[in-house]
Amino acid sequence: MVTADQVGWGGSTLTPAGVASPPMGSGDRPNDNFIYGAYFREVGFQNNPNNGIYYGPDLDIADTYDDCTQYYGVAYYGNQKGEVGYSLMFGGPGGN
Repeated sequence: MVTADQVGWGGSTLTPAGVASPPMGSGDRPNDNFIYGAYFREVGFQNNPNNGIYYGPDLDIADTYDDCTQYYGVAYYGNQKGEVGYSLMFGGPGGN
């Protein structure tokens, strides 16, 4: 089996030139409220597909990148336990 030293998740919006950027996710920026924001929950990976154990990326090894911070945001929260586990929020209102 081939191994990886990085994994990633991504998202994008696209509009024609001169058209406002659309909302992403719920249209809200990450705000620590998983009821209203768009999110991924229970994010994880397996080191060994035969043992059934999933690992979540700890805060000290996870990076976020946002190339349009005036319109969108992304936030990684690490392990929030309960129903969301290792989670991240994303989104924003878009703009001109």
